[in-house]
Amino acid sequence: MCKSRNKKINSVIKYYWWVIVTHSFLGGGNMKVFIRFISFTLVLILGLSVLPVNTVSANGNGELLRELGILKGDLEGNLLLDQPLKRQDVIVLLSRLLGVEELAASYPGEHSFSDVTDPYYDPFIAWAEDSGLTEGIGGGLFGFNQYLKNQQLLAFLLRALGYEYYGADYGLVPGKSVELGISPSGENWNETTTR
Repeated sequence: MCKSRNKKINSVIKYYWWVIVTHSFLGGGNMKVFIRFISFTLVLILGLSVLPVNTVSANGNGELLRELGILKGDLEGNLLLDQPLKRQDVIVLLSRLLGVEELAASYPGEHSFSDVTDPYYDPFIAWAEDSGLTEGIGGGLFGFNQYLKNQQLLAFLLRALGYEYYGADYGLVPGKSVELGISPSGENWNETTTR
């Protein structure tokens, strides 16, 4: 992504955060509408970064997401944009995207999945399950350490926007993501998602 587009996106995000803050202090309007719009904007940015068209745009989007605190990278700070994304990692990303990482990281609830083997992810996954962002892959399993498919990522993103795509409705995810402009038509929905 070019620098002028980064500046444009940053200014749009700053503007809408200013609108939210100002609006909340003035006590008017529906905050859920504003917050949903911001979430949608950030979801679009995240979608662009994890479904890159080319390396240049992926790196630019990755750096933008690092600046926004959504991507943090490994211990050395590498974003590993060419690496596959795992199901548990997208839950952490969604908590950052929605601005609730601290809440999710210390969430007191418990999840119902038997396959989560890293305690770091337990509160995040419990938060996501209780928030309706995930119901796992069936059979009491979350799908821990499984690589995420494009359609699974888009289902998570749509759920973060308030759409409920579970069970039989899961097949509607590609059409809705194309309709909303989150993903291009003709996407390989079963392809493994990279960061």
